[in-house]
Amino acid sequence: MKIIIESDGMELSESVRAYADKKFRVLEKFVTRFEKGGEIELHVEILKTTEHHRKGDIYQANANIRLPGKMLNVEEKGDNVHTAIDLAKDVLKMEIEKYKDKVVGPKRGKGN
Repeated sequence: MKIIIESDGMELSESVRAYADKKFRVLEKFVTRFEKGGEIELHVEILKTTEHHRKGDIYQANANIRLPGKMLNVEEKGDNVHTAIDLAKDVLKMEIEKYKDKVVGPKRGKGN
């Protein structure tokens, strides 16, 4: 899986870029089975949505991944950049799992 990290409206430090790569790299194990048609790309955009908010800056993390027959989009906001990245990763993981259950089928338990 190829992860492309971009920013808009803010300078993205190397530590934030490394943090986002580390967090989203966890999702690689969920999409490896879909890479038969080529490498899957995950686009992550991190931006500061406002600079004049009363309680401080608001950050947003957008993540887009194209799976066979489906494009998954996630937009999450947080009061700091790390929170926005964590929320986007968690929601995208749930969306990938839901997609995988539809395409592959749910996991079978030992008692079934």
